[in-house]
Amino acid sequence: MKIQQVRQAILRYKIHWHVTFTHFPVSFFVGSFVLYLIHLFTQTSCFELAAYIALIAAALIMIPTTVTG
Repeated sequence: MKIQQVRQAILRYKIHWHVTFTHFPVSFFVGSFVLYLIHLFTQTSCFELAAYIALIAAALIMIPTTVTG
């Protein structure tokens, strides 16, 4: 692939930051809730740990979301 084609591909497929900064934290919060519900029904500690990790990830992603508006 030539350098010109690579540049055109990069310009054509821009990242939509709204999706990254808005929808990912929401999905992490929902995922954390679902994982914690699974933990409550199965009493498996790995689901509780995964829920807390997802919650922390969502909280960390909210920082750039708040900064960018």
